[in-house]
Amino acid sequence: MARIQVLELPSDVVGEAVHTPFVIVVDQVEVEARVESVDEQLIHEIREPINADAIKAASGAVGVIVHTGTLDVA
Repeated sequence: MARIQVLELPSDVVGEAVHTPFVIVVDQVEVEARVESVDEQLIHEIREPINADAIKAASGAVGVIVHTGTLDVA
């Protein structure tokens, strides 16, 4: 099952306004492998199992990292 973590980046301070950018890390993503035939849709499904752009837009994150392995965010 996929995990979701938040990696905070150094804060931006402009006057009295403080903004803390962050990256969303989704790891342990399971990719369903099919060996029927290699076509463009299958390649897209393997590379983009999660719509990282939609997550980024909806959350306000500066980036999204999606990985099949385990990533530990310190």
